[in-house]
Amino acid sequence: MHSHINKSRLENIYKLLLKIAEGDFSYEIERSDEDDTIEAILVLVNLLAEEMKETLNYYSMLNTTDTVKQYSNMLFVLNSSFQIQFANSEVQKTLGIAPASLKKSSFAAILSKKSHQNWISIANNMLYQQEYHHISKLTYLCANRLTKTFTTAINVIPRNEQAPPLIIMTTYQKILKSQLMEDNLKHSLKAVKNKGSNNPTKPNVLVKEQDIRIMQKIKGYILQNLEHPLPNLRTLSNQFGTNEYKLKYGFKQLYGITVFRYLTQERLKRASLLIQNTSLSIKAVAKMTGFKNVSHFSKAFKNHFGVKPTDMKKLNINN
Repeated sequence: MHSHINKSRLENIYKLLLKIAEGDFSYEIERSDEDDTIEAILVLVNLLAEEMKETLNYYSMLNTTDTVKQYSNMLFVLNSSFQIQFANSEVQKTLGIAPASLKKSSFAAILSKKSHQNWISIANNMLYQQEYHHISKLTYLCANRLTKTFTTAINVIPRNEQAPPLIIMTTYQKILKSQLMEDNLKHSLKAVKNKGSNNPTKPNVLVKEQDIRIMQKIKGYILQNLEHPLPNLRTLSNQFGTNEYKLKYGFKQLYGITVFRYLTQERLKRASLLIQNTSLSIKAVAKMTGFKNVSHFSKAFKNHFGVKPTDMKKLNINN
């Protein structure tokens, strides 16, 4: 039994690390009752995902090309017994659970253990109020056994005397522009496949899901090699099994930015992080983020953030 628990926890740690490597920091691992080294590692990986998510939110405010564009929401309709009567399609995309499979199941069944007590309190309050509105953070179980936490709005909708009230649960999650573009493009590709033909009025550079995965791999390569010169587009495309045309236009179609502008943007993000969190000199930061000289670095930094790197460093020291 103990061996089974250890295996399950290690598998979940591996899954979460893969999500982090993909740039998805929205997941976490549900805690167990164990008190050992594996549980300590599990907690650290959860903290890593949380820290990365907070860092991403911070830079989304600084970076106007990748700001929050819309909210993703799941919708659940419950009956007075707190059973799910309806779940929208966003549930499948967000939790990986088919909405139809949730019908008539208890809403508590899709919540993690850490949210059960909170849900019991909310449910008790709903029982004694004709109209009820509450906002709370609830943690949901995903199909891959990881969890996600969402701000959830709970509303009780009264009906006539013969009909019991309906309970509407709506969750919200911030989505960055780049992630939204990826999701929309994947959805468009699926729609094209279902129709069996391409839309002649809107030619698509990324015609296969494999093309999207290649662009994602190239994006990951850029992030892992910010301190090194980036190969030219022809060399880079050959390296990842695509062509220069598809890389040039496909990357921009997917992320809304050119390859080299994305490289500069991410270098500047890292530079800002180093300036604010280390005692490194501006020259050292410029070198570590792939800039050839301090002058070029300072100019690019000022254009992007609106302040010189030296001014940001002074401000950070004073604070």
